[in-house]
Amino acid sequence: LEYLRRKNPELGKDEFSIGLWLGGDTTPNSRREAVTIYNGLLRGDRNTGNKFVLGRCPWCGAQMGPLKQKGRKARKAQPVPGYERSGDTVVFTCPDRECDFTGGLPVYVIDEDIYIKKPSLIIGTIDKFAMLAWRPEARAIFGLDQDGKRNSSPPGLILQDELHLIS
Repeated sequence: LEYLRRKNPELGKDEFSIGLWLGGDTTPNSRREAVTIYNGLLRGDRNTGNKFVLGRCPWCGAQMGPLKQKGRKARKAQPVPGYERSGDTVVFTCPDRECDFTGGLPVYVIDEDIYIKKPSLIIGTIDKFAMLAWRPEARAIFGLDQDGKRNSSPPGLILQDELHLIS
């Protein structure tokens, strides 16, 4: 959808995007944690797990994330294709310069970025939706400000994982 929107200005200026609003075992819950993980991946730290989820560009299939190398080279600092530090956060960009999304992928996995970007489609767990009661900033996903007043439209689609827990 984002590719079509970019090619057809009549579809509007708001980005079509995806937010993966998952637990801290899967994705970074804060920008600070994301930068720490990113720096660990850059250093080749074997104790740093990759919580950025994307291993390939969803558009062209180019490899993203830490490169797997054998032997001593695996310990050396190296770039992490597709993950880039942007200010105080980490963003996704396709490493293939021929890809339509080399300038940035409309995918957000860091909680704080999701609250700010308000993706069109959110895939989240029930635990995250329960956070709405505890984290007022999470209400921004649904277009509500800190006072509970609507200031933008909510996402067009929300997929909730773990529906079996509701029964």
